[in-house]
Amino acid sequence: MTQRLKRIIAVCILIIPITAFSAKLAGKTGRFVIAGQSNASGRGELNRTSESPDLRVLVFGNDYQWRVASEPIDSPIGQVDIISTDSGKIYSTKGHGFALTAAKDLVNAGMDSVVLIPCPKGGSSLTQWKRGTNPFDRNTLFGSCYFRATTAAPQGIDAIWWYQGEADVNKPEIFIAKHTNMMNEFRESMGKKLPFVYVQLAKHLEPKINAQQNVIAELQRQMETGSGYPQAIPNHFMVVTFDLPLTDIIHINQAAQKELGRRIALATREHIYHQPINGTGPRLKSDKPLQFLKKDPTKISLHLTKPVNPPVNNYDHQFKVFAGDSSIPIKSIEQDAKNPSLIILSLDSVYSAPISVSYGDFAAPSTGHWYHDVIQDKDRLPLPQFGPLPVTR
Repeated sequence: MTQRLKRIIAVCILIIPITAFSAKLAGKTGRFVIAGQSNASGRGELNRTSESPDLRVLVFGNDYQWRVASEPIDSPIGQVDIISTDSGKIYSTKGHGFALTAAKDLVNAGMDSVVLIPCPKGGSSLTQWKRGTNPFDRNTLFGSCYFRATTAAPQGIDAIWWYQGEADVNKPEIFIAKHTNMMNEFRESMGKKLPFVYVQLAKHLEPKINAQQNVIAELQRQMETGSGYPQAIPNHFMVVTFDLPLTDIIHINQAAQKELGRRIALATREHIYHQPINGTGPRLKSDKPLQFLKKDPTKISLHLTKPVNPPVNNYDHQFKVFAGDSSIPIKSIEQDAKNPSLIILSLDSVYSAPISVSYGDFAAPSTGHWYHDVIQDKDRLPLPQFGPLPVTR
């Protein structure tokens, strides 16, 4: 075989998978509803580093006018539906969101165009998103969102990009039921298999509220398609944010919104358009993810679905271990030498009380803090925060 022929074959090998990836998006127009509360609306900084427009990405604005999408996507100018007008200082300042970054990633991956339909409401609870007797009632959040979606995309939407949960931290015992009901109401009106790409809650600056949000984040993890829990929902795909920086006590900043957009685009490409890419990242194995090593009860094995990075900085010190209700020290954290999907947590002694482990539930130390060394795969997609979860034998 000549060197020239070898080079041609090598080029073809490189081109074929790229062409296959693009082919599934070519000729398509993606249509997405952005819904939830203020982090879905966007509160990141608006400045010279804001995401630039792309002629292939359009937005059906709050004024019911079409335009090339630019930040802020959820602009309040000319707002038509008063029900979704944000109020209060922390909710009313529209800022940089994730949707334009996600949309640009989709068109750059081969999609012809993307239509964005914003309808989030800052501070909105799941109760406020409940559908009324008339699904087109624009005096409700559901009704105004449904009316916008059917007006902008009468042929239907591809998915809802959903970021919500902070307003429901006070009643975690009914969160799963309310979230599931909200999804079912959207699906009854907009398609039984309508996919949701949803965001697991980020950190909070105040420890007390952060602890409440962590409870919701764990419930969100359990509801993910394929989690292995009975409350898992079909076509319900989670994106992780606890490692991303904040711009105030609760909102993620511009850089975080851009990274979230990247992750949402990857999840959308994998789960909505079924491209052979990694849009999920590592997850806990559904069967006995945390176990004591049989030969050493001071060591806990954490079983993941795919290889991850070695423990630099103890994975940003995001693990906690509890004996009963008491926090106990972690002696060391290691990655198994032969299995990069296995993490070993070593304790200082054997404890008689039941042991549980949590991950990612520390409050953010300050605004702008980015956790770069959390558990993540080769594509920089992080393991979700979880727990506390029991360690089995």
